[in-house]
Amino acid sequence: YKLVKKAAKHKGYLMTGLKEVQGKLRKGESGLVILAGDVHPIDIISHIPGLCEEKGLPYIFTPSRRDMATAVGMKRALVILMIKEHADYKELMAECAQVIQNEYAMV
Repeated sequence: YKLVKKAAKHKGYLMTGLKEVQGKLRKGESGLVILAGDVHPIDIISHIPGLCEEKGLPYIFTPSRRDMATAVGMKRALVILMIKEHADYKELMAECAQVIQNEYAMV
C-alpha cells in the first residue's frame, strides 16, 4: 500500500477503475496492475490477468476493494488500479514487481 499512496500523490500516474485501466492496457501502456480479490461477479475482471500476461506486466490481487480505495484516498471501493512508473517511487515499484515475479510466478 506504500506504493499506491506514493503514486496517488502524482496526477496521471495512478489509474483507477476498470474502464480506464483496461483502456490503458489495450493502448500498450505499462505499469503495475492491482486487482481486488473480493469482486463479485469475478467475470468483471477475469480477463485482466490474461491481458497483463500478454503484455508482460506484473499484476497482483489484494484481499479487499475497500483497502485499495483507502490507500488511494477514495471513499468508493476500487475494483482495479494501475500504477505507472515515476522517478519518486521507481525503486519501490521495481522492488514490488520483483517480489511479484519471484513469489507469485506461474508454475
